[in-house]
Amino acid sequence: MLPPRQIKNHSDFLSLIKTNQSLAKNLKGHLLLTHGNIDNIVHPTNSLRVADELIKAGKRFDMMIFPGKRHGYGSFRSYYEKMMWYYFAEHLLGDYRDNVDISLPDSGK
Repeated sequence: MLPPRQIKNHSDFLSLIKTNQSLAKNLKGHLLLTHGNIDNIVHPTNSLRVADELIKAGKRFDMMIFPGKRHGYGSFRSYYEKMMWYYFAEHLLGDYRDNVDISLPDSGK
């Protein structure tokens, strides 16, 4: 790795940045990957590469792919937000609710 004073251009800097998949083996704790399968900002292959490296490293993780959704999950945004809150409640607070369904405003649940 180059010392900061030897970084002269953008490509030198970019070559120092590790990819998410190269860092996957260092992750610890509960991990949730989410991605829209037609995301045109971050290609879904990026999340699949991270998942591949997590599996190779023997790491447990959860993954949710939102079908037909782009980067912000569109009409699934409310579902995503509630799913994240439940995930945090379970893994950070130890609050495991009996209800496995996610209640949405327009679903009548």
